Amino acid sequence: MNILGIHSGVTIGQHDPGAALIMDGKIVAVIEEERLIRIKSPRAYLPIRSIAACLKEGGISIKDVDILAHPGETYEDMPARIQSYMRHYFGHCPEIRMINHQMAHLASAYYCSGFEDAMCISWDAYGDRLSASFATASRSDGIKVMETRDSEHSLGNFYAALTSYIGFDAGEDEFKVMGLAPYGNKRIDLSRFIRPSNDG
Repeated sequence: MNILGIHSGVTIGQHDPGAALIMDGKIVAVIEEERLIRIKSPRAYLPIRSIAACLKEGGISIKDVDILAHPGETYEDMPARIQSYMRHYFGHCPEIRMINHQMAHLASAYYCSGFEDAMCISWDAYGDRLSASFATASRSDGIKVMETRDSEHSLGNFYAALTSYIGFDAGEDEFKVMGLAPYGNKRIDLSRFIRPSNDG
């Protein structure tokens, strides 16, 4: 079975377009569009070149793809958009399977980890109207989500707000703040900005 996973600019603001090809359970190719178009973290770009590169690496055509997977299962208009652009650029669209954004994060971490059993956490800005999922995972039972957080409790949005608060671009500079984190000063009190509460 050939599975093509894509993340794309089907909607305005979607970031980090790219594609991955799995053939008979093995990852054959993974590439982000930015590597091919030479634009760092492009937003709202379709991963046209990434898809073509994955297909070339696998030695197959789009008609050999059994399933096209894409995050965004809670957005009803997404499959029609994906189908339209796949037919426009590639002349064919495989069967589309919409995946929950948080489940995509959980699966990509777990199935590439090498662990038999694991606790998995996905905690980002938001996707599919959730900002976090907590799950258990095993090779025999797959991934079972135990708990989720809605987007109003987004750790990613907090991180973006703090990035902006200290003078960086919240949409593009998070990686710079991560790089600066080891040089932080623990004496700075951020309690007026964020503090723990009894309910977490």
